[in-house]
Amino acid sequence: MSDAIKLTSTIVDSDGLSIHWQQAGSQVPDVLCIHGFSSSFRRNWYGAGWVRAFLDAGYSPFGPDLRGHGQSDKPHVHGAYFPLVHMDDLLAGLTVLDADRVHVVGFSMGAAVALQFAMLHPEKCKSLTLIGVGDKIIDTYPPPMEPMWIADALSTSRPDLISSSIGRTFRTFAERGQNDLDALAAMMRTGGWPGRIMEKRPLTVPTQLILAERDTFMPTSIHLIDAITPQNVIVVEGTDHLSLALSQQAVTCTVNFIGAANVSL
Repeated sequence: MSDAIKLTSTIVDSDGLSIHWQQAGSQVPDVLCIHGFSSSFRRNWYGAGWVRAFLDAGYSPFGPDLRGHGQSDKPHVHGAYFPLVHMDDLLAGLTVLDADRVHVVGFSMGAAVALQFAMLHPEKCKSLTLIGVGDKIIDTYPPPMEPMWIADALSTSRPDLISSSIGRTFRTFAERGQNDLDALAAMMRTGGWPGRIMEKRPLTVPTQLILAERDTFMPTSIHLIDAITPQNVIVVEGTDHLSLALSQQAVTCTVNFIGAANVSL
């Protein structure tokens, strides 16, 4: 069924980089989907059934391949991935695609990007759904070492010598997606990598948080919940960090939340 869905591609210039966007549906796009690390719009949202669910509910989903991912440009310089550059990439895409205000949905790293976008540009957001994130994305404690371990694992020519379990996990996942590992390593080595919030602002957008029951990468969320006070917090039983993106319950809760937000506008 999902194979019949047509995706329209648009290349958007953002400060000299080409950012690849895709959209399903013929109307003005209204659900902005931001994928996770080492994924893409097609892999995260199309392949897992989210695009079909949004279309069936009457929405037109769209989203970028974040820089360094998918069919977008993949610079190897660290400064190209400073977290706030994603805000400019998103604004450029919304302008080119004539999307004024949208529902924003993000998974994992994409959820951190989505949260930062909603904090800085609430006028662009009708609602916000954050999936698979936790306390690591806010500045409640010193930056973790995981990004450096992951970067080393991504850039090594000897993956058999990777010592950190999280490094091995990310290397394996990135290789499955045929990613540019050097570009992803550069992203991880950028100060305040895109999985962290750099400019905290009060959150004024209706927000839903969807968590995995067994998320070893984002194991705690109490600080995040206190910081953003979401209207809904949903824990999907039987899921871990990666399988959460495949959860039909997560899809249904997101579609329902967007519908409720539309009613209250």
